[in-house]
Amino acid sequence: MGLENNESGLVGSEELTAKVVKLEQVLAENLVLTKQIDKRVHKINRWIFWQKSYTVAKLFFWILLLVAMYWYLPPLVQKMLSPYQQALQQASQFNSGFKSLNLNQIDLKGLNLNQILNQK
Repeated sequence: MGLENNESGLVGSEELTAKVVKLEQVLAENLVLTKQIDKRVHKINRWIFWQKSYTVAKLFFWILLLVAMYWYLPPLVQKMLSPYQQALQQASQFNSGFKSLNLNQIDLKGLNLNQILNQK
């Protein structure tokens, strides 16, 4: 590998030129591969950015949904349940009226159950 003097001049210059050419080829190939890797990394970084953005958007949507439910749902539920609450109040009034009814004061002497049951 050393440079030796010969009749034609430097013997190692051809080897040196071949090595420089080979090194240039390796560097060119390395540059091409580096550009491909850079493109792939750029795509991956862009994908990660959109995934994070999508996650933040989903989180914002769920928080917004929970706030809307907290704000709007109680009046709607109250509005939907008001007829049932009125029916329950009427049933409790009817039940309290039944409890105050004294069955001992009802006159059943003139009542004929057979006649009532056999009516058609």
